[in-house]
Amino acid sequence: QEYPDDAAALAAAITDVSPGLLAELERATTQFDITLMLHIINAIRAEHPSAAEQLEHLAQDFEYDQILRLIQQKWIIEWREYSECDKHTG
Repeated sequence: QEYPDDAAALAAAITDVSPGLLAELERATTQFDITLMLHIINAIRAEHPSAAEQLEHLAQDFEYDQILRLIQQKWIIEWREYSECDKHTG
């Protein structure tokens, strides 16, 4: 099976994954805990099978920095959206 290596496609795949699960995945990834990473990815699979499949592929290929970059990119985007919203309401 083919997996997209396009960072934009991967980033889009995790857009709707819960921040809590992504934070857990980020922590497990920084600790190089593949067992925990796969456990969290399986939890993601229930609602986001495409994202889980892509994350699992990265995890099994030891592409940990790619996983971390994707998660951190999501945090940056959310922070920017929050900041923009805050500017308009404050």
